[in-house]
Amino acid sequence: MKKLLVLSLALLAATAFAEKVNVFSCGFEPEEGYSTGLLYGQQGWTSYSEGYHYREVVDDVSYSGKQSVHIFTTEGHNSGEMHSVTYSNPYKVKVIYSFMFKPSDAPVRFQIFDVYGDRIKKFAISKSQFTVDNPYDAKNFSLDTDTWYPVTMVLDVRNYTFESFEIGDVLSTSFVYDNAQEASGDIGYIVFMTEWTDTAAHSYIDDISIDLVPEPASIGLLALIGLCFLRKRG
Repeated sequence: MKKLLVLSLALLAATAFAEKVNVFSCGFEPEEGYSTGLLYGQQGWTSYSEGYHYREVVDDVSYSGKQSVHIFTTEGHNSGEMHSVTYSNPYKVKVIYSFMFKPSDAPVRFQIFDVYGDRIKKFAISKSQFTVDNPYDAKNFSLDTDTWYPVTMVLDVRNYTFESFEIGDVLSTSFVYDNAQEASGDIGYIVFMTEWTDTAAHSYIDDISIDLVPEPASIGLLALIGLCFLRKRG
């Protein structure tokens, strides 16, 4: 009976770990310590480019809860905020980076950096275009500025690829790292910022999440540990 209990616990732990492990989440809610006003300086958000701060926590628009971040793009300026994401990923498991996004005419640039400061990828989203790294690698579409869209990407750090990248059911694609031989894939910090634009525009972001997803081999390893423990006890 005791052996069965130990094995069951090992398998349950393996199954739970297999689903996903959250390493960073942010809904910009009051219970998370956020208040309305500039995002800069709140809960670990710092400036990526000094000078202009056009991202603010608001309570009049949100996807869930009470608050979200308003990204106000002004003519002729770009700037951004960043947040560090610290976690250990020794087995190089896949990473899911997701958030909710309400687009506008002007693009919002998102960047992912590794723990050494090397950029893993840069991309931008507006209501009419998705751009990876440069203006020449773009996909055109038409998004509704009154609609929230889930943006989800699966990062395979072993193969230097984004296994999948989706914007709701509007876009589905995949691509390799920006600096495939340099960036480690272990996310160190994330950035979102305004792009240079000729017009003013308003976008919103909410419910940011970064999760680790172990490979099936990790599940087997945990189960094997449980079996070895049983054998020693026997």
